[in-house]
Amino acid sequence: MLSYQDWLKADDKQKFILKAIEEYKSSHKYQRAKTAQKYYAGENEAIENRMSFLQRRSGSLNNSGVPLIFHKLRNGFFPKFCKQSSQYLLGNGVTMDEQYKKQLGARFDKAIQTMGIFALVDGVCWGFWNVDKLIYFRATEFFVLFDERAGAPMIGIKFWKLADDKPLNVTLFEIDGVSELQVQHEELKILPGTSKVPYKREIWRGGLLTEVVGASAYDKLPIFPMYANELKQSEFSDSLKAMIDLYDFISSDLGDSISQTEGIYWAIKNYGGNDARELVEEMERWRATVNDGDAEAKNFVIEAPYEAKQYALKLLNDNMYQDKMALNLEVIQGGSLTNVAINVAKTDFDLKTDLFEWQVADFVQNILSLLGLPEVEIKFKRRSITNDTEMVNNISTMLADGYIDTETALNENPLIADSDKPTILERLLTQNTVIPPLDTNVTEGVV
Repeated sequence: MLSYQDWLKADDKQKFILKAIEEYKSSHKYQRAKTAQKYYAGENEAIENRMSFLQRRSGSLNNSGVPLIFHKLRNGFFPKFCKQSSQYLLGNGVTMDEQYKKQLGARFDKAIQTMGIFALVDGVCWGFWNVDKLIYFRATEFFVLFDERAGAPMIGIKFWKLADDKPLNVTLFEIDGVSELQVQHEELKILPGTSKVPYKREIWRGGLLTEVVGASAYDKLPIFPMYANELKQSEFSDSLKAMIDLYDFISSDLGDSISQTEGIYWAIKNYGGNDARELVEEMERWRATVNDGDAEAKNFVIEAPYEAKQYALKLLNDNMYQDKMALNLEVIQGGSLTNVAINVAKTDFDLKTDLFEWQVADFVQNILSLLGLPEVEIKFKRRSITNDTEMVNNISTMLADGYIDTETALNENPLIADSDKPTILERLLTQNTVIPPLDTNVTEGVV
């Protein structure tokens, strides 16, 4: 692993950058992030390779000359787990003192949500504060060189190609600015007409003229990591990959069994002809056959055995939810389920979300520190999963018994939109109305 100190010792910086890129692309973290992105997109290479092998081994036709069908089914567990975790925590954005929040820009919450998903998939997502907005880089296109002593990121390297037959482009991020480079004639060179650009520039615009009249630098590299967890690893673990692959194998095999086995078969007794298939086609066409002496034909219905495979799929499904501490909505269903039972069912999911929340909060604090803002309290309003009928009835009871006032009861009511509450509160206070309990049995919840 190359470090910032190695960068300082290098005489040829361009060659060093190319060496660092190749080393990073061969690392376990890069390869895992690359594989995780494919599985997130539904590209299960394992099932693709296995089914292609079976097709080559069996040939393209069966004994009757009918093309064989090989199903390549792919499940959506991994993208579901990532979206569920990210949106449960970040679906309502980041909450902090408004005077500081507005300095992060109107699109900050959207960028944070996207970074959350990418971090869970790749293991880390890098956020670059570009003067007044947040830009994010994935682990398959960006890495940093850390200081050996302080452990802080000192050099950032972004690399990409427009296509395989196009030249490699590199953006070099240093504390004092950004440089654009490109591989030309097998050598990495600074693009003609460009130079290192500072992060913060003072621009003067007079008429049609634009001129840089001053520049300043941050005291640190304005790029920070958002990690998926305390281990700084992708949520796409070896264990999850094995279970996803096995689930797809069994699903595809079950589909093949049904397609190639299940159906009507004919048993032909004392048939003296040369083409049994032609005879069966005639029987299926005319729904009749000619009985010649002892000749006899009977049909049988063969069904593919699937109970053991269905049990295996159910077991894998449950194990994946347990292994990733994800929220299985099949457990949370039915209008009679109490909020206590719901909270118990999502205990592991909340514990996992707590760990992810620490990573996101640290990232936001780093951005605030870069901007010279004080460390403030950062909160996240998680999406709720509740039995709203039970909650409203409890609120109504507490209001009737005098434990809470009308305003508190209204603010805690999950069935009323926040935008409608001021108008309703004014009317309730005028009429001195008590909110009656609900008689309906409705369960509301969003993940």
